[in-house]
Parts: sequence; structure tokens; C-alpha cells
Amino acid sequence: MLFDVCDVATACASKYMRDIGEAESIKTVGQSIPIFARTENGKKFLELRLERIGGEKPKKDNPDLPYPLI
Repeated sequence: MLFDVCDVATACASKYMRDIGEAESIKTVGQSIPIFARTENGKKFLELRLERIGGEKPKKDNPDLPYPLI
């Protein structure tokens, strides 16, 4: 339901948000705590934010994930 009403959502420690976000987002930023853009406005927001902070960091082979995922 959250993905139906939000431009951007973060997964934090939610296994379900991660599963839905991976399947339905149009842009994902971050690995340990992914942020998902669901709409074009959300995608623009993430791109502007990345530009402001200097871009994405290189992908990690084994990112630190919250434990436990719930």
C-alpha cells in the first residue's frame, strides 16, 4: 500500500519493503538501507539528491544489512 501513495520509500529493516521495492521501483539508491523511487518525481528527487551529495558510492560486494530483517 505504501508504494501506491509515495514517491520515495526506504526499506530500513523491512524484508517486505525490500522485496516490493526491488520488484517495483524505477530507481534504487543505496545498498545497506535502500531508497526506492516509485514515481518519476521520486526518481528526479533521488537524482537531485545524489547530485548534491556528490554521486553514488561504489557498490559493495557484501553490504552491511540490518539484522534481523523483519
